[in-house]
Amino acid sequence: MCKWPLKIGLLIAALGISQPSAAANSVLAGNFEGSEPVLDVVWPRYMDGLQFATRQISFTVSVSGSYRLEDVYEHWYFHLEGNQGLDVIDALYQGNFDPQNPALNRLGPNQYGAWPRQLEAGVEYTLVLQKTSQNPKGVWTLVINGPGEVNSTARTTVPNLGQGKFIGTEASSNLCSQSGAFYQVQGPFRVSRDGYYYFTNMSHLSTSTATFSSRDLCFGVYTAPPDVGQPDLNRLSYFNYNTGRYDLQAGTDYYLLAQSIENKLMDYFLVIAPPAPFEINPWMSGLWADPETDGQGLMLNVYPSIDAVHLAWFTYDLERPPADALAQIGEPGHRWLTAFGGLAGAESNMTITRTSGGVFDATQPVPAQIQDGSVQLHFDSCIAGTLSYDLGTAQLSGQLILRRPYEDRATIDRCLLATMGPGIPGPL
Repeated sequence: MCKWPLKIGLLIAALGISQPSAAANSVLAGNFEGSEPVLDVVWPRYMDGLQFATRQISFTVSVSGSYRLEDVYEHWYFHLEGNQGLDVIDALYQGNFDPQNPALNRLGPNQYGAWPRQLEAGVEYTLVLQKTSQNPKGVWTLVINGPGEVNSTARTTVPNLGQGKFIGTEASSNLCSQSGAFYQVQGPFRVSRDGYYYFTNMSHLSTSTATFSSRDLCFGVYTAPPDVGQPDLNRLSYFNYNTGRYDLQAGTDYYLLAQSIENKLMDYFLVIAPPAPFEINPWMSGLWADPETDGQGLMLNVYPSIDAVHLAWFTYDLERPPADALAQIGEPGHRWLTAFGGLAGAESNMTITRTSGGVFDATQPVPAQIQDGSVQLHFDSCIAGTLSYDLGTAQLSGQLILRRPYEDRATIDRCLLATMGPGIPGPL
């Protein structure tokens, strides 16, 4: 199965910043990889007859008290934009979860949103998550806020960027369209790769009466330290709502502005998610070619059900045959190779097979097939990739630049919707 290694440690490295010291917010995150059991134990309360991919997450808390939980991605509504649904619905259990008896040990109803639950220190709880899209793959991120730490194998460490506290001694300005409000600037920071980075304001969890619709924070990203005299200078955008998306480039310095709306003295907490990594998908099947080598190319077939890729490579011999060489069909310089291999995200490592000795449209003689050489496919997008090859006994290696030989907008659009990126956040 395709497994994404991009956990939050990589995001910390990408942003080049330190880990947080705040303990009030704990972030749990992970992937639906497509191999999870498909059950209806959580959703029937809402939609009878539907079954969804299900995961179980065990955790304990260090201090007894009231805890609130919320799904970070629910508010982006990616599932309504034609992309894979990233939001989840949850059910909380004390102790074990039995899918044959889903009411046993359940604490309260299954639901979205911020639940207040009275949790006891040292008691093991099980959080059952179901992905609300029928696509079996995707990512999830939850924030749990309470008086103590949440201990779980699913817990991730998020960057200190986007976390802070307004205590009333900060400078004031109208940098984020709030006249005279407190503000703080964090940075510079950098990201490791280009793409959209997703900011979700979860500050409301720190206040028991606040909800996601509470607008306590305005935030923005700048390409240079903000200038209080020119608030629009170097600013990518600002958001006084609770979600924001910024197209950031690797190797560029950025600065994050956080401003307290109405000068509220408050803790603030932004969850920042990187762009989803690209994945090869079935809509990439078809013709590909290197623009520099006219008259040759590849036919690619993607088989997601078995995580495999097959290609047929139509090319020529290393040297032109003699001018008097004959062929009864085609021309004597033509060569074709095939390759087959596993699928892992944006890449496929494949073994080359050379087939020879057959006769056109005949069962005899049986062609000989010899595995000789390897191919590595890598795609950056739905329209661009590379093929690295090693032709084995021919002692030839190199790389092709792959592009689609024609622009089929409908196919490309379907490819963009089918992949985990771009357009939606990736795993923390």
